[in-house]
Amino acid sequence: EYDPQFTFVNQLSSVGALLMAISTLPFLINMIYSAFAGEKAGDNPWRALTPEWLTSSPPPVENWKGPAPLVTHPYGYGEAPQPQAVGASSP
Repeated sequence: EYDPQFTFVNQLSSVGALLMAISTLPFLINMIYSAFAGEKAGDNPWRALTPEWLTSSPPPVENWKGPAPLVTHPYGYGEAPQPQAVGASSP
């Protein structure tokens, strides 16, 4: 039995713990639904240009035939970098 002066704090923390437990339900429902009925993602859903996304999924034993591709602009997301004027600042 708790000291009576801590009753309110104990009840408040119990309600907080219950709310945190309940708040995980949408996450769990979404995870289970996505695992069994969700849309399948392709090999490169973000059209990223970094090496880990330039191979198939799951990757074969040897990711590429020959040397790995050289990535010079990893944040283009499928678009070639635009030329910039001399002295212009990059985004």
